[in-house]
Amino acid sequence: MKTDLIAADAAVTLDGLFHERARRAPDSIAYRYFDDHRCEWLQLT
Repeated sequence: MKTDLIAADAAVTLDGLFHERARRAPDSIAYRYFDDHRCEWLQLT
């Protein structure tokens, strides 16, 4: 299993973590979250 960890000093902030994940894997899901109003998981790429 390949692990691609982003170090805290590379991300600095939560926004930085999101942007770094998107930069490293632009065709992959960068973030998933559960929308309580829609009762479903949503994702951002």
